[in-house]
Amino acid sequence: MANVGKSLAVAVCACVLGSGIEVAGQDSGSQVLKSLSTEAYRSVAEKAHRGNAAAQTIVGVAYALAIHERRDDSQAVYWFEKAAKKGDPDGQLNLARMYDMGLGVPKNLATAARWYERAAEQGVLAAQYELAGYYLHGSGVEVDPEKAAKWYEVCARRGLAEAQYVLGTMYEHGVGVAQDKEQAVRWFREAASAGIPQAQNSLGLAYLRGWLPEEDHTQALMWFLKAAQQGHIGAEVNAALLYAHGHCMPRDLVKAYAWTEIARKAKAQQAERLLAQWSQEMTGEQIEIALRQARELQPRIEQARASLH
Repeated sequence: MANVGKSLAVAVCACVLGSGIEVAGQDSGSQVLKSLSTEAYRSVAEKAHRGNAAAQTIVGVAYALAIHERRDDSQAVYWFEKAAKKGDPDGQLNLARMYDMGLGVPKNLATAARWYERAAEQGVLAAQYELAGYYLHGSGVEVDPEKAAKWYEVCARRGLAEAQYVLGTMYEHGVGVAQDKEQAVRWFREAASAGIPQAQNSLGLAYLRGWLPEEDHTQALMWFLKAAQQGHIGAEVNAALLYAHGHCMPRDLVKAYAWTEIARKAKAQQAERLLAQWSQEMTGEQIEIALRQARELQPRIEQARASLH
């Protein structure tokens, strides 16, 4: 799964370093810089001072991450801006992120949007994804769902699972595109298969709602469980409801109670009511088994849940 977080990107090529080191495409700035010897970094810095845009981006990352240089966000912005104005896409992406986060410059989402757009137009996936979000939420630009959908689709077609999920929700609700349940399911499935829990839950709901040729509660439960095991609270409740109603298997109130108890600890709104309802149909022994199952699952679920935020 692509990393679309706000880390700083840098592409290092042998032509920049003159050292035989080659790192294809965009890589983590931290990993790349840490791999450079002091001598190799000095060579990059010399090239930056002589006007090499890619080298200027690398020096900017060095200042931003305090690797080979002391941490200095204003210097990072200085070098990113030099590289960005020369058309270096990683420099443009990183400059956008500095304005986005207010590092080394006053936070300015309009300026960030302009640099994200320039990098996006050069094919930088992370910039395309950020720009889509800017247009969707009106960050630094006018809200424009159509442009948001356009950029999310670019990212989705390039395999970015997070974008596939958002695009699915846009097709589901008709935001920026014509409402199309078939397209929503297509993109939910892509994102769900890549492990995005929100998409797994949405795909489960699509099976329940009959958006596919046949309503399939077994498939719905499978996807709810995949999402629930990653800490998605809604999926925990949805799986519990299927177990309780017994649509696709013999009714199993023990599993329903266990998943609802896990959701209760995450403050799911319906959980207390559902537990009270199901406890009236269960023996004390069944409730104890359910609570034991919940205790066994809880640590792994909570660890997974923390990674969602």
